[in-house]
Amino acid sequence: MKLPFLIVVGLAACLFLESGARADEASHRAAVEKLFTTMNMEKTHAGSLENILQQQSRANPAMLQLQGTMRDFLNKHMGWSALKDDMIKIYQEGFSESEVGELNKFYESPVGKKSVEQLPTLMAKGMAVAQERMKEHLPELQAALKEAAEKQSKGAPIAPPPSK
Repeated sequence: MKLPFLIVVGLAACLFLESGARADEASHRAAVEKLFTTMNMEKTHAGSLENILQQQSRANPAMLQLQGTMRDFLNKHMGWSALKDDMIKIYQEGFSESEVGELNKFYESPVGKKSVEQLPTLMAKGMAVAQERMKEHLPELQAALKEAAEKQSKGAPIAPPPSK
């Protein structure tokens, strides 16, 4: 008589815990979605994609003619609607629901709002600096690659990259 009762109680407890976990996940997801709205993530993401496109066009002027096709491709596969659910999962894994609440408070503050407004510009400037740095040191990279390729063609092992 006790065994069936314990089984029923155990099953009921599992169902209760599972429904509670789903409710917690739903509220966690809702908190992340609120954060994304507060951060104006869709607009910020679109600005980042546009910055990538502009950087590519500056680096390779031939890309100017293909910008429309590239923009369509980026929006289709890397646009906000394509990545939103994955980004929600990433934020849920990276931040507890309580932490997401604290982030929301920050991004609702004046300095938080300013950081959201400035982020695309700052990222574009950072990308430009990185691209310029790469251009400066391209001959060094080309020489290193040529040397490595020559060593490989002679059968010499190529040194592994330095460990961090």
